[in-house]
Amino acid sequence: MSDGCSCTLTRTLDAPVATVHRAWTTPDGTEVPLTGSCLGVHENRLLVVGVDVPGRAEPSVMAVELDEDGPATRIELRQTCDTAEERDMAEQGSTMLLDSLTRFLGEGPTG
Repeated sequence: MSDGCSCTLTRTLDAPVATVHRAWTTPDGTEVPLTGSCLGVHENRLLVVGVDVPGRAEPSVMAVELDEDGPATRIELRQTCDTAEERDMAEQGSTMLLDSLTRFLGEGPTG
């Protein structure tokens, strides 16, 4: 059994941990470029998400870890993939996700 390929992306967001966690769990009106289900939550620390991958029977598990970094939040996305191709897709999707989250946090809540 191979250990697969892993994908890890890290970014520092200019928002407190609680705000980032809330944005992940309640992204009102935000387009999230993936579908899946939440498998586990440790408030303001860790989210474990099952991500639907086209052509794959089982969801891919992604861990979203949050670390307080003063007034900012360090976010790390980790995902284990079966193939290099799947890893590339995961990296692309995770980057889009972090970009939209960064944009959402930068614009602030609307309404």
